[in-house]
Amino acid sequence: MTQQQFTYTAGTARRSDPQTSHDAAANITTKLAGRRRECLELIRRNPGICGSEIEARNPQLRKRIRELERLGLIAECGERKSAASGYRGKCWIVAGMRPAEITASEPEPEPGPEQ
Repeated sequence: MTQQQFTYTAGTARRSDPQTSHDAAANITTKLAGRRRECLELIRRNPGICGSEIEARNPQLRKRIRELERLGLIAECGERKSAASGYRGKCWIVAGMRPAEITASEPEPEPGPEQ
């Protein structure tokens, strides 16, 4: 994976925009790249995780799924899981992951209540 794969191009400002707009664009670019990485790592640690499970852990990450798919970093694994909405949601794996790697992976435990 390269840094370029995580670069978020929407965080841009016009040359005529004030400096505050340029600062905000740079900030959002950094934040979204970090969220892409976080989402990819969550899928890597939990092959077959669905969008609603990702959203339950961090609502900001679900929006990164489609971006990671378009970049070719993740792919549908072909399974569907029931989501809270009642619909069956797509499940995701890191692109190129083989079936043996999926079944051999230990899912990450659900976060418990903080004490």
